[in-house]
Amino acid sequence: MAEQRSRFGAVLLKLGGKGPADWTVEVFDSRDCPDALEADAGLYRLRVAGKWIMDSGRKFTFFTVFGMATLIARALLTCGFNGDLDDGMPNLHKGQRVSYRPADFDTPRIRTFALSDPIHRIDGQWVIVLSSVGVVPCDDVVGLDRFGREINPESAA
Repeated sequence: MAEQRSRFGAVLLKLGGKGPADWTVEVFDSRDCPDALEADAGLYRLRVAGKWIMDSGRKFTFFTVFGMATLIARALLTCGFNGDLDDGMPNLHKGQRVSYRPADFDTPRIRTFALSDPIHRIDGQWVIVLSSVGVVPCDDVVGLDRFGREINPESAA
């Protein structure tokens, strides 16, 4: 199969066909968007029925493979599906002392404060805004008690 290209880069996956009721899903590598700050390897842009999927009106919204699968599953299973596909809101809150480990793991943990409650992005990922850090995945953040000790998620309920 020949590689399909558009002015946005190589189409990695295209589902759908042509016609008046055209419902196509196109997947693009985020690295084809060099102007975007969040364009990292392993993230993708989605165009559905010719329109980009955007979160909160941002020009560029990128998805993990899991995020794409979650969006597609929610779209396909909305009829009669009673379950929830996300793990639930993380046990973090605005104003809480937290510890954040950057993805490079060579950097020591950063102790700071949460400037927001967890935000559930359109791609299914939970993120939080941290003081002096910015927006980070909740999976990389651990809540701290008033003595600066990590809060065990199992005992925090």
